Amino acid sequence: VDGCPQGSICGPYIWNLMMDTLLRQLEQVCKCCAYADDLIIMVEGQSRAEIEALAGAHLRTVCDWGNSVGVSLAMDKTTTMLLKGRLSASRHPSIGLNGAFLRYVTEVKYLGITFGERMCFTPHFTGLKRRLLGVVGQVRRILRNEWGLSRRAVRTIYNGLFVACATYGSSVWCDAVTTVVGRKKVLACQRVTMMGCMPVCRTVSTEAMQVLLGVPPLDLEVRRRAVLFKVKRRIPLLQGEWLADRNVESLGLSVCKKLLDECVMSDWQVRWDTCLNGRDTYRYIRDVTFVGSRPDFGFNLSLGFLLTGHGSLNAFLHQRRLSDTQECHCGLSEETWEHVLCECPSYEDLRSLSAFGVRQVRGGFDVSQALSTSDRVRLLNEFARAAFARRRVLTHQGIV
Repeated sequence: VDGCPQGSICGPYIWNLMMDTLLRQLEQVCKCCAYADDLIIMVEGQSRAEIEALAGAHLRTVCDWGNSVGVSLAMDKTTTMLLKGRLSASRHPSIGLNGAFLRYVTEVKYLGITFGERMCFTPHFTGLKRRLLGVVGQVRRILRNEWGLSRRAVRTIYNGLFVACATYGSSVWCDAVTTVVGRKKVLACQRVTMMGCMPVCRTVSTEAMQVLLGVPPLDLEVRRRAVLFKVKRRIPLLQGEWLADRNVESLGLSVCKKLLDECVMSDWQVRWDTCLNGRDTYRYIRDVTFVGSRPDFGFNLSLGFLLTGHGSLNAFLHQRRLSDTQECHCGLSEETWEHVLCECPSYEDLRSLSAFGVRQVRGGFDVSQALSTSDRVRLLNEFARAAFARRRVLTHQGIV
């Protein structure tokens, strides 16, 4: 407002009173939305000419209002974009005022959410991933592989910072994650944050990282928050949404939250059971709620090699052409995580399968109970650190 000091207490109220007169005029002829001095006008039409005529008329209304209250329209900051329809992308509507035409854009950011043409949220996911990379880079200084914050604190930072940032405005774009493309893009955003929170190789699958960190797939979390948003505001749920078949008003908010958590865990468990990725990790952890029920669970980088099968193992390195052989230096077998943990004679003095909770079964070893207690996790961390330290020595000696 002209003459109003920046940061004044009365300024926003005075502006709202002025802006309200414009909104009352526009609401009679179109749909509009305003936040402070940012205004969106949505124009509907059956043809390009109709859209141009209506938009031009609304633009004149805004300019006339501005002249009456002493403010002007920033033409260089005002843009147009098609939200839906089948008009040619190469010949967009031309909307202008007094001989000056508004700039047409293919994406626009409003209140932190980036919209693309025809309500495409791909630009939002792209920008979200870029922002998360910056946040992870800053937080990474205290999230190290062998020192820094505890795993429990890391999970708190993940849920309180990364998830909150990634799911901002999710009630608006939640439908986008139900598509294959949208789901892949939002999971790519989650992968960026998990890589900054875990001591694992970059090649580990997203599914395995989710289980090891104890966080559900981000697309499921987005859907959960979107449904919860509707429940809180008593917005009717659509068919196919969680709790759509329940009388949520009679259940209460706390019960709805519990049911939504169960829906997330159920869908996540089905994905983990049927997924083709992360099968080495699946042999250790089959229940997706495991890490969530064990806040003390944590592992170092060396144990991460054994839990995922990705790391300083010739069998893994040979697949990626980073090693000339997949054989272990002992000469008895391929150097897999299972061989290092259970069989390799080079680490016999470090190993105690019974203490690890590992059982020999027909055709291999059962490691499903190896992480069942804090003591076993501690012993496995110590074994892995010592075993791979010895492997590095053997490598320097030219034996591996």
